[in-house]
Amino acid sequence: MKLSNAPPMSSEPDGLIFSVQRMAVHDGPGWRTLVFLKGCPLRCRWCCNPESWISEPELAFDSAKCIGAKKCGFCIGACPHSAILVSKQNGSIAVDRNRCCSCGECVDYCPSNARHIYGNRVTAPELLEIVEKDVMFYSRSGGGVTLGGGEPLLQIDFVTRFLDLCKKNGLHTAVETCGAVPWSNLERAVPSIDHLFFDVKSTDNELHKQYTGVPNQLILNNLQKLCSNYPELKLTVRIPVIPEFNDSPEQIKPIIKFLRSQPAISNIELMPYHRFGIVKYNTLNRAYPMEKVTPPSPALLKVLREMIPSGTRQRKEDF
Repeated sequence: MKLSNAPPMSSEPDGLIFSVQRMAVHDGPGWRTLVFLKGCPLRCRWCCNPESWISEPELAFDSAKCIGAKKCGFCIGACPHSAILVSKQNGSIAVDRNRCCSCGECVDYCPSNARHIYGNRVTAPELLEIVEKDVMFYSRSGGGVTLGGGEPLLQIDFVTRFLDLCKKNGLHTAVETCGAVPWSNLERAVPSIDHLFFDVKSTDNELHKQYTGVPNQLILNNLQKLCSNYPELKLTVRIPVIPEFNDSPEQIKPIIKFLRSQPAISNIELMPYHRFGIVKYNTLNRAYPMEKVTPPSPALLKVLREMIPSGTRQRKEDF
């Protein structure tokens, strides 16, 4: 099915997604279809999905794939807003982000696939049709559908409609959230969620704000309410381990202490920092703020792992 970045001609609430990954194995039980939604209230310095930040379609341009204006240049005439910049010296092409509106007109004219749009609009029934192509894998592995992002619970009308359809069709559902959403959004979504993955990055409010752009009070309050109001919910807390931010026993210890006060939490996972998303920053003309930062060592991760209470399961692949 070809998706569009134009609003659907339907009374159905539409969602803005930017990727569908099949055969995922780390985001819930079994083999899963992982759907990424656009829009996020956080701006984590280490984010590996910068294409998820903005709640609108967004043009990505890979200059390494572009063959230049001298050999091609079709995009120049295709752009209705004159947002294509051409170097007089060598004919190289760039995007004027002040003019570009991510309409996508240039994408179809690019023979080297150097351009694409992050963000396609889709209704819940249309997305269900896409994920149901993997039903045989769900049934054999005990898998299902996982919504990530970005922050999926920002698109609450679309997400609740889609999750309801999944449950009516017997599909296991999981959602990954940063927790920085209104409590009312969580309340609406939880009844149709089988497994919720909830990030806790730091209990230090000022440090959290410095590295993610937002304070952590809403996040921690939402987690406490989830544990209190939905003790039967399958709830996994994920702690990203980020150099210069929280990669020390001194920073992890208060997080673990807070989580131990919430007995409804069934699993805790440490998520080591990685650099897989750097290339995406380049295609969006954004600077990567952690360019010189390297992932934590196995020895440090082993120390941090031993701080996690017994009885909480982790992915062995993290270490």
